[in-house]
Amino acid sequence: MSASPKPLNRYAYETPPFVSAELNADLDSETPSADALEWLRAIHDARMADPRPRLTSEQVGENLRARHEARLKRDEA
Repeated sequence: MSASPKPLNRYAYETPPFVSAELNADLDSETPSADALEWLRAIHDARMADPRPRLTSEQVGENLRARHEARLKRDEA
């Protein structure tokens, strides 16, 4: 019987834009933990590696509406 190993970084499974209150408080503190800083570096590196331009809020809204409408169509069928 083998248990799945715990990640070394307690914030490893956090994904932006919505993060836990614990991570948010840790990042806002006077001295953020090493785990929080490692998480922030990883997110920054991933964002900088993405060559696509950032979406505008209008594009995000259009994407959300389209996904919602597709979900409604799927649920009707």
